Amino acid sequence: MEVIDVSSGGAVKHQKITTGPGYQVPFAKEVRSTNVITGAVGEITSGKQAETILQEGNADFVLVGRAFLKNPHFVYACAKELEVDIDWAPQYARAK
Repeated sequence: MEVIDVSSGGAVKHQKITTGPGYQVPFAKEVRSTNVITGAVGEITSGKQAETILQEGNADFVLVGRAFLKNPHFVYACAKELEVDIDWAPQYARAK
């Protein structure tokens, strides 16, 4: 099965894309309906938002970009938000 990342593009100047939380998810959902393993992007900023995308079957995985730029420890914040105990990198373990 092929794996793809779904994006509406925005590669041309005249294209107008309305952004907002999860704005690319509908594209991922549509592509996933064709039985292609699909990742969703587009202002995914919390663990709960990512989990909802997965639980609703809108994508097989999510990709996060800008949230990691804002917080390089985003994965730890998501784990705490979702009450999931994850292993921390050894150099951070004492901060847990």
